[in-house]
Amino acid sequence: MDIKGEIRGAVESGKVLLGKNTTLKAIKSKEAKLIILSENCPAKDEIVKASKANDIPLYQFKGEAFEVGSACGKPFGVSTLTILNPGETSILQLSKRR
Repeated sequence: MDIKGEIRGAVESGKVLLGKNTTLKAIKSKEAKLIILSENCPAKDEIVKASKANDIPLYQFKGEAFEVGSACGKPFGVSTLTILNPGETSILQLSKRR
């Protein structure tokens, strides 16, 4: 699976959230289908704890925030990406690769 391509597809055809605060809200409201964390996510422990407590799948991206941001088509780093709707992608299969 081309993870960067799946991320780009989800951003373009689905519904995603960027950032810690929106991710935590989506976890608590159980809207999140999948959380993707960069290796250098500063809020990693807090997000991992919340996702486990709410049974939301989490995928550890093998790369830094700038790489996640680039995959999203953004000119800045994205340490936390939340998938609400995968759109026309199969990105939710990443939840099986925890």
